[in-house]
Amino acid sequence: MKLLLRHGSVYTSGAACTGAHHAWLARQHLPTPATRVAFHTEHETVLATPARRHRLDQAMTAMAADSQFTPVVHWECSLREMSTLTGFGMAVEIGDWHNLTSNTIRACPGLMRSEHSPGASKHKGRTPKTGNTLTPAGC
Repeated sequence: MKLLLRHGSVYTSGAACTGAHHAWLARQHLPTPATRVAFHTEHETVLATPARRHRLDQAMTAMAADSQFTPVVHWECSLREMSTLTGFGMAVEIGDWHNLTSNTIRACPGLMRSEHSPGASKHKGRTPKTGNTLTPAGC
């Protein structure tokens, strides 16, 4: 997009990464062969990335279903907001689960709700979208 901006092309017809946006990108004409090659190479990469991610997700899901971590992944997926990929990533990263409690397990990917407890009252907050950056987020 920055390459196009430098050449005066600005997309103003809605959200990026939609069918209309990709059609607009395909119609862009850049002035030199070098910029055209650079742009088309990067645009092809952007278009191929979702398919590549889908293939990797399928491969990891298949591995999660047939590995030493399968029982742990099934158990983790029973937790709220836990996907197969997140569970598999945690299972592989943590390895030995014997010294963990339910709270420490949920805290690892950032699934613990925040809490503010002044005195005798308890106020539960939202579930954060944080945690160990090495553990993949559920997609």
